[in-house]
Amino acid sequence: MRLRTSAIGRAPPARLADRPDEALLQQILADVLYDSRMARTGMTLEQLGEEVGLTLQHLSKFETGGTVVSTAKLIKIAWTLGTTPEAIMAEVVERYRAKTAAAPAPDHPGLTRDTFTAVRAVRRPEHLRALTQVARAFGEMERRENAAGDRDERLDRADLGDLDPDGLA
Repeated sequence: MRLRTSAIGRAPPARLADRPDEALLQQILADVLYDSRMARTGMTLEQLGEEVGLTLQHLSKFETGGTVVSTAKLIKIAWTLGTTPEAIMAEVVERYRAKTAAAPAPDHPGLTRDTFTAVRAVRRPEHLRALTQVARAFGEMERRENAAGDRDERLDRADLGDLDPDGLA
């Protein structure tokens, strides 16, 4: 059975915990709509409302994240702002990734959520062993750098033990 990939080029999340944060996506969409309106046209909400056939209050709720924008309304708004719905959604995805990539993984300080998710997805034992060796080497390198203070101490190939970097491809 083949999984369908989403519009952003990834397979749909298998677990509920891996799914995007809808409230964050809604707020980012609201920010993108506001930024697009101000940067592209400088229109007021009243002017935009007249063009797309929506009230000031309705548009205000879209831009504050209080109401979810329907697809039809998003298309109208995008075209009125001189852009496409695809461009708006691409900006939303880019901002979402930027915000979530910087978030620390749960119970693992120092790891980003993307790194944590990628490591959790590894299923083959030999790949997990290789990742563990790399993590240990980096941990050892960081420990040495902290112990050395300002001295420039580099990790050489011998410190990597039996890890073959060319075999990880």
